Amino acid sequence: MRPQGSNGIIGVEPPGLMRRGSRIMASAHKFRFAGSLLAAAALSGCGQGDVIRDPYRANVIVLSLDTLRADRLGVYGNQDGLTPFLDDLAEGGVVMDRCIASATWTLPSHWTLFLGQHQSSHGVWTRSSTYDGAQPTMAEVFQAADYETAAFVGGGFVSSEFGFASGFDTFDEQSRSGLGELMEYLPRLEEWVARPRAHPFFLFLQMYDVHRPYTPALEDLALVRPDASLSDLDHGKPPQGIPGDAWDPDTLGITESLYDAEVRVLDTALKDLFSTLDENGLLDNTLVVVTSDHGEAFMEHGWLGHGSRPYQELVHIPWILSGPGLARGTRVSGPVALADIEPTIMGIVGVPDPGERDGRDLSSLMSGSDPNRVADKPVFAEMIGPEGSFDALAVHQGEWTLLRVEGKADSLFHTDLDPLQQHNLAAKRPRALQHLSKVADQWIRTHTPRRSAGLAALHPFLRRVLEQKSPEEFEDWITSHDPIEAQQMGKFLEKEGTQEDDQLEQRRLQLIRQLHDLGYLEDN
Repeated sequence: MRPQGSNGIIGVEPPGLMRRGSRIMASAHKFRFAGSLLAAAALSGCGQGDVIRDPYRANVIVLSLDTLRADRLGVYGNQDGLTPFLDDLAEGGVVMDRCIASATWTLPSHWTLFLGQHQSSHGVWTRSSTYDGAQPTMAEVFQAADYETAAFVGGGFVSSEFGFASGFDTFDEQSRSGLGELMEYLPRLEEWVARPRAHPFFLFLQMYDVHRPYTPALEDLALVRPDASLSDLDHGKPPQGIPGDAWDPDTLGITESLYDAEVRVLDTALKDLFSTLDENGLLDNTLVVVTSDHGEAFMEHGWLGHGSRPYQELVHIPWILSGPGLARGTRVSGPVALADIEPTIMGIVGVPDPGERDGRDLSSLMSGSDPNRVADKPVFAEMIGPEGSFDALAVHQGEWTLLRVEGKADSLFHTDLDPLQQHNLAAKRPRALQHLSKVADQWIRTHTPRRSAGLAALHPFLRRVLEQKSPEEFEDWITSHDPIEAQQMGKFLEKEGTQEDDQLEQRRLQLIRQLHDLGYLEDN
């Protein structure tokens, strides 16, 4: 028998008063903050490892909208009307204006989300590694607190093969392509939603709807590009890296419109999803957290795609929170970090977290009493090379951002006035440059990247590629990845053999040659 009551910031109705079918916006602000602070204060006497077992705690839903740039949302200043549902959700809750991802690609950023740690701390920064379990994940913490835990993900780098299933009672990663979209698992999610449950739940949803390749229907593209034609759809699978002569402004504009159309389609799908959740009573007393793992570059700095240097278009991601007890319409001016999400969620719902986290618990800002009060602490985005050194580092503090790239002079940007970082002010603002350069020096001295325990045998993810993809399928699949990811795959394949299986070993060597021919690996 578990005691009744409420913990953390979110106030909870007694079970007899729960109402099915309430609208998400009404649910987001029908409880006041003051009463729930008393419940949070009650937690202060608990030991770090204590777990308050309470069947009426708030539910938690976390959505990771893979590859979604913050500047595509109206709440972040976009004027094209791409995200009306997400904008409405944001108006009913809290918006973090400048949330910065720790990495510019999927695998390390999702471990940052799950662990509240930078990639240099958790150690997963190559595609040949998986997390070694040194700290409990967000799912494991909720599971230990008697939450029902479930995840529905698009596969790819967010899969059981990379360790993400740990802590989940239900882990659904089935998709046709390995980069699954919301609609691919929606029927199974709806089945899960309809189940009776006696415990609060933690639900994690991840989807690749706006990830390359961009495949909107022509009628959806026409919503953002009125003169769209069938031939425009051919640009939905752009090459990675520097486009070259073929990528003139018109071609690039079409590609960017395809991305925008995918954003709009995703927003509509999310509206439908939330209607389903609401109809099943799963939004009552539920904290909703919406974020992303990284953005997407469209030649702002000579790059197309993601996985490159941590410029703003790749690391500025949305972070929206909605739920009972959160002050409606609150904006926090940041900068804050993707690593702050896990500890903040735990602070809001009142679940003690025994893990060692780099991120901050920002739950005290959710009342709206002083939303601009964020400690002037620098926030970092890292690009770690295969050998474990910082190939690039971005330092965000106040209105400034410093970018350090190995072998080049530091760049300095006024992020508020120059959000796409087009004007290097290093020569004009020497004091700001000197200060942030020292901050970067200190970070590099004290944060030698940890290397998580990689698998001794050939990684199961790559083994599946060897077993299932023909050379033609592999070429089509690999060109949808970023060059850095493809290079890391090739280097891992070069190092790891499959001696127990001659046929698989021949396939491995064939893929290595193919990667060489495609230009992803240099000849030895």
